[in-house]
Amino acid sequence: MLYHKECKEKEIFVGNVRAEDELVYLQGKVNFRKGVQAIDIHGSKIDNNYMSPLFVAKEDSSKYDTIMVARSKE
Repeated sequence: MLYHKECKEKEIFVGNVRAEDELVYLQGKVNFRKGVQAIDIHGSKIDNNYMSPLFVAKEDSSKYDTIMVARSKE
């Protein structure tokens, strides 16, 4: 599991998304939020204008996985 210091207790950090991405493919399907500071695999900061961290409610993690697998097959 990925670690991010902005992650709340009932969330998981699933990675980074483009800062301007509206995530319409997740809206109404899973509870999610964008964080403030994106980080790379070494924990180094990534430009906030480029990327944002993405957090998903733990209870929705399997739904999120299903959505992302389907998107990868498109």
